[in-house]
Parts: sequence; structure tokens; C-alpha cells
Amino acid sequence: MPQMYQSFQDLEDWMVLAQKVYTKETMPYLAILANKADLTHMRAVRPAQHVDFADLHKMHRYDAMLLPCQHDRSDTSACKADVGQ
Repeated sequence: MPQMYQSFQDLEDWMVLAQKVYTKETMPYLAILANKADLTHMRAVRPAQHVDFADLHKMHRYDAMLLPCQHDRSDTSACKADVGQ
């Protein structure tokens, strides 16, 4: 099983633990972040799986992608990410 897919599978175990620790009233803000929003053909987890998992566990969901780097001599840290719901 690919490592990235394994990390998605581990979320189920994490949710079981969170539900044992917190009640519905005390559950913290939960969110799931899908990367490679612009490269869906390269994602190990299909977008529908991401949505289904978030909906099932009443989590907020976000998609992220790396924006093109702006190579500028004055700024070596010009790569940025875009995160959206």
C-alpha cells in the first residue's frame, strides 16, 4: 500500500481515538486537508474519498496546491500554497 494512502487509512484509527477522548460537545475543530488539488491524476486518495470521509466525521475540508514559484533574486522563499474549501 502506498505511504500516502496508508496515512489516509490511519485517519480512521485517529478518529476512533478522538471520539473516545472527546464528546460531541467538546470535540475540537477537525479538518482534513487534501494536497495536490491541481494534480488530481497524481493523488493517492480520490477527491470523493476525501469528501466522504469529511462528511462522515463532520469535519471541515480543504484542498491545497502549490502555486508556481516566483524566482526573484531578492526573495528565495517565494513559493506559496493556496488553500481553499
